[in-house]
Amino acid sequence: MKISHRHENQICIVSLEGGLIQKEVGDLKNYMLPLLEDKHTKTLVLNMKRIKDIDSAGIGMLVSIYKNIQKRQQEGPDESQLVMVLCGLNQKCRKIFSMVQIDKIMKIYETEEEVLADQGSTL
Repeated sequence: MKISHRHENQICIVSLEGGLIQKEVGDLKNYMLPLLEDKHTKTLVLNMKRIKDIDSAGIGMLVSIYKNIQKRQQEGPDESQLVMVLCGLNQKCRKIFSMVQIDKIMKIYETEEEVLADQGSTL
């Protein structure tokens, strides 16, 4: 899996490429931990446009990241609040996310541009 990130104001965009599958989730976890500690980031975007496959371990990792963010919100002051959103899901991922109801707890956008327009206007 290839992972990269960039910052646009208080938005951190993490681009994922490859498979979000069991043998790759450890790389994502190690990459994400320091990003989750950044108190200046208000929105964490996982751009999944180039994700080809996802399995239960990948879904579990996304839920784990989401739970870490929820924990940060409970422990920190208002200025440390962080929102996680997803974008660029292919049809297969959308269907899986709908079946396991990930789409009920995480906001999903079609494109990164939509996220920047929406989240940028709320910062």
